[in-house]
Amino acid sequence: MTKWLLLLLAVLVSAPAALAQSSDYSRYEFYGGYAYQRANNNARDISSNGTTFNGTQVVLGSRDQAYNGFTAEFNQNPWRHVGLVTSFTGVYDRTPYVNTLNGTAFSAKAQRYDLLFGPRYNFRLGKINPFVEGSTR
Repeated sequence: MTKWLLLLLAVLVSAPAALAQSSDYSRYEFYGGYAYQRANNNARDISSNGTTFNGTQVVLGSRDQAYNGFTAEFNQNPWRHVGLVTSFTGVYDRTPYVNTLNGTAFSAKAQRYDLLFGPRYNFRLGKINPFVEGSTR
């Protein structure tokens, strides 16, 4: 299901780019790249109420975890300096959870998806295009 959704997103984003014919600035911009996030695995929140697993009490230790994935961004510029940005990011990892009571390790697949959108202001200084943007989930 995720593969079909990503394929549909790529087709929808690519179609307007073919129509973007302007010498001053592009009406549509697309970016795709690598994403890296470092976040806490929230293990203490998972086991805070005294979780048991196969009859053994489990208290998981929290730790920071590195996640690798992709990011894709679509920017539509209705005016020369103002754009509307949609950003989609997916990161993945196999996260180790450790029971701090007896040292037993559990492995789990972790994945996180973020969809953000918001306005962008483009300064358009010749060949350099610095911008400022804000977004919300």
